[in-house]
Amino acid sequence: PMTPTHLVLLVHADPSVRDRSVVACARAGIAADVVALVADPVPGLPGGGLSARYDALAAGARQIGRGSAVRGLVQRYRPPHGLEEYEHVLLATFSAGYGFARGLTDVDRALLSGLVLIDSGHGPEGLGGASLDWLLPWARAAREGRKVLAIGHSDVDPVTYASTTEVAEAAIARSGPPLPALGVGAAWGDD
Repeated sequence: PMTPTHLVLLVHADPSVRDRSVVACARAGIAADVVALVADPVPGLPGGGLSARYDALAAGARQIGRGSAVRGLVQRYRPPHGLEEYEHVLLATFSAGYGFARGLTDVDRALLSGLVLIDSGHGPEGLGGASLDWLLPWARAAREGRKVLAIGHSDVDPVTYASTTEVAEAAIARSGPPLPALGVGAAWGDD
């Protein structure tokens, strides 16, 4: 077997999906180690805190990693190889897992090759104030070709907060000039 060149930190994903994620990467020609995790609930918060539990995980990981949430997460969950042995380290978050991405530092962004938000990345209605500050450095770096930013979203209407679609559209709009439109046919073929 090939030595994994990629480490995928899959946040807010049950560890049972780890093997399927490794297989999916292999099918794409990528040898990857995947760490899938669900953070502990925050006592006293509805639903255990949802994204707040990942804010808490990031804060704790920054302490363990001496300022780096990524290093702290790697120290806590111990992938098969050391962080420096991977060519690419990607943070992938599902749903409420974006709370961890909000807690990343400049050091963490330097360590990561990319951020993947899978129906992940919500905000307050209207996306006012500093609600996108955590995402804009990723959007700018992606525009410049320095990092990968992928946002998959289903355009659900969450009613009480901004959806991932709204967050993605706002990040694009606030990070630079409009992007060229891709028609469905151009991106995915006529089907």
